[in-house]
Amino acid sequence: MSIERVNRIVKESMPVLFAILSAAWLAQFFLAPFSGSISDFPQYYAPVRLICTGHGADSYKFPIASAMQKESFPTMGERAVPTYLPPPSMFWFLPFGLMSGSQAFIVWKIVQIVSLVGSIFLLRDAWGLNRKAVCYLIAGICASGPAFAATQLGQISMLILCALSTMIWAFKKDKLWVAAIALSVLMLKPQEGLPIMVFLAGAKRYKMLGMTVGVLTVQFLVIFCLIGVQGMTEYFATTSNIDTSQSILMQSELGPTVRGQLLRLLPDSKSLITQISGIIMLISWALIFFSGRKFASSPAWLGAGLLIAVPIGVLTCLHLHSYDLLLLVPSLVLVLSGPLESIAPAWLLVGGFLLTGTFMVPFYIYIHWDHLLKEHWILNPHFFALLTMTVGFSYLAYRYPEKIQAPVKPTVEQIS
Repeated sequence: MSIERVNRIVKESMPVLFAILSAAWLAQFFLAPFSGSISDFPQYYAPVRLICTGHGADSYKFPIASAMQKESFPTMGERAVPTYLPPPSMFWFLPFGLMSGSQAFIVWKIVQIVSLVGSIFLLRDAWGLNRKAVCYLIAGICASGPAFAATQLGQISMLILCALSTMIWAFKKDKLWVAAIALSVLMLKPQEGLPIMVFLAGAKRYKMLGMTVGVLTVQFLVIFCLIGVQGMTEYFATTSNIDTSQSILMQSELGPTVRGQLLRLLPDSKSLITQISGIIMLISWALIFFSGRKFASSPAWLGAGLLIAVPIGVLTCLHLHSYDLLLLVPSLVLVLSGPLESIAPAWLLVGGFLLTGTFMVPFYIYIHWDHLLKEHWILNPHFFALLTMTVGFSYLAYRYPEKIQAPVKPTVEQIS
């Protein structure tokens, strides 16, 4: 066998090897048994279990919901997790309420896996990724801190990533109803879905917005019929205590957001910081809206939304943990797989690699556990990395609007 052939085999096999090793590493956390000390899944399960057992009015009542959590997951001990997801979001979790706690957790793990795999295939089809790019995408996601944390904690981040990936794919395939349903799933966490809706309003995608509002209305009516006025009242009572009695559970100061960083600087001024952060968020939404208006007639409007609305929305939202940064995966794929990559100077690519590297294991674990969880560490490296990435993405969108559009269909070279 010639040296050239050996070199070619090595080059072709390395991406595959990276993907396999990274996927195998993450898989061990998927296969881990339920851990009551860290899992967030009980907060999604308890309300729908109460609904399905005829106690919908109590689904957001913390003492009753926490008792349901402990009954369904005895290993939680004295730990309890309040549910902050808005009532319409519970629509998607209703099937879990028909199962026992152990059965629901197994099914939830399957949903996470399917969501992650589905996201990869959807992004591959949407952007026309070749095999090497798909392998690096798998390796990048599976070796990332956000994916690790989402898997370990049983979070819904992978489902939201799949929803965003589905929305992108549906837009490219002109399947607006699919996109509307996907966007309604994104609204599981409204602070992450609303910036995208603001951009769509700016981009004059009114039909899409109308469809999404229709889907959300159906969800709301179904849940309202199941939990009633009392359940809605309990939800608002619970969310009103986020910054007070439940702040230790929310840990907003860990988030890589504007509010999260300000809370680390001034931990005793939570109300003032929330007000300032709210003003900044509204200003950012105005910027997102006018950005949508700028790209409304451009064929690359969707890509512009991924580069502007998604990162700015994530950076300025009032609450977000680092596992939610999986939402940035499509934006990164767009930059690295399309025309933008070909015009980016080497120093920019190296800088971007170093920034995203802070979110990769083991750097993510080192930063999160050895620094952010220590009260005296007032600066969040992940915030500054996200801030820089957001500025960089927005710059690329505004500076090279004609380069945003990525190929939809793979070329002969990509297939080979």
